[in-house]
Amino acid sequence: MNILLTGANGFVGYALYHELRIRQNKLSCVFRRFSEDDEELKAQFNDCDRYLVGDINRNTRWGYCLKRNRSGGASGGHGPYRLS
Repeated sequence: MNILLTGANGFVGYALYHELRIRQNKLSCVFRRFSEDDEELKAQFNDCDRYLVGDINRNTRWGYCLKRNRSGGASGGHGPYRLS
């Protein structure tokens, strides 16, 4: 199953992330804050597509994350920043 998980590095999200991994789901993780220089955090989430969306509100554009999660390909256009 393809799952888009917000808050994966939060308290509840982190536990959910590990449970979903155990069940072998394909994960895309969305973060409000994530430093590319944080090697420990990158290592913790190395098996999922990672997206930085900033503050989440009614103007957050989810299309890029959702299309990538569903099809496995980039959607183009303006959307959240995909972390390498």
